[in-house]
Amino acid sequence: MKNAAAASVAAAVCGLVAVSGLGCSSGAREVAPPRTLALTERGPGVGVETLYWVLNDPISGDPAVGPGLSIRDALRPYVTDASPVGDETAALLRQNGLRLVFVPVEAVQRLRAQLRIVGPIQQEWLGEAPRWTPLSRGPEWTAPQSLSLDNGVVTFEPGSLRMLIRTWLAPGPDTGGAFYAAQLQFEAAPQFVASRTQRSLEKALLAPTISGGADQDGQVLSRLTARLTLDGSKALLIVPEDPAVRWESEAPASESAGIAANEGGEPPAGPIGPQPPMLTTVGEAMLTDATASRRRSMRVVIVIVPSVPPRFTLSGP
Repeated sequence: MKNAAAASVAAAVCGLVAVSGLGCSSGAREVAPPRTLALTERGPGVGVETLYWVLNDPISGDPAVGPGLSIRDALRPYVTDASPVGDETAALLRQNGLRLVFVPVEAVQRLRAQLRIVGPIQQEWLGEAPRWTPLSRGPEWTAPQSLSLDNGVVTFEPGSLRMLIRTWLAPGPDTGGAFYAAQLQFEAAPQFVASRTQRSLEKALLAPTISGGADQDGQVLSRLTARLTLDGSKALLIVPEDPAVRWESEAPASESAGIAANEGGEPPAGPIGPQPPMLTTVGEAMLTDATASRRRSMRVVIVIVPSVPPRFTLSGP
């Protein structure tokens, strides 16, 4: 029975996260220690490494299996008032099922040990990637799928969502020294890619024979682009989450409302009776099993670990 359960989990993991150029191995792979950069301006050790953590961490509220913290509890010490992308973009991403959190690079290993990670840990060195590069792809749906966006409900044809990123070295602030500090400009955006089996003959014939890049393979949800800078001291975590879930230290709104009602306050006005299930958001469709399972028991966290040289130059070492 244990072997069958393990095989079931492994199959679910392989089905949930599809990483460009990577497959599911039979055993867990250890995360490599952080790279130590030589004191050179630019070279093969510059750019980002991506890690993919598949968590048994239900969004639905069902109890998880096994020891460990939920991603919400594990990240609580790192959630600050200052978002990596600014308040306006952070709120927009939250409404679409995505949270971005900075974690010190030296804390990534410790954080990983606290979580309910299942299956192999996949990692990929991307280096500098100035053109849009695909990362994790969510489960593919075979029928039209309605998703909840911040500005309404959108129905997509059969296909799947994936995350695109691009990053390049740039000069940092002028500190008055002989050299500019270096930093990585980083961007991430969701993209919808239609199923190839669902594309019409007309679309296939009109499609260019030479691809202009990953962003040309489907519809980039450009309004949801996250733009930020990485100085090498902090890793970026991209986490799928129900927009209604609060990560702040104070009690959730539903608990606060219950306390107010018990103390004689008026309960908030709202619909009475059972409500229809909420539609899946972009983040949940891309990085959880929400479109394949009503339980939403598995989710993928993308970890971006930057490697930045001490100074910026246009030439190599």
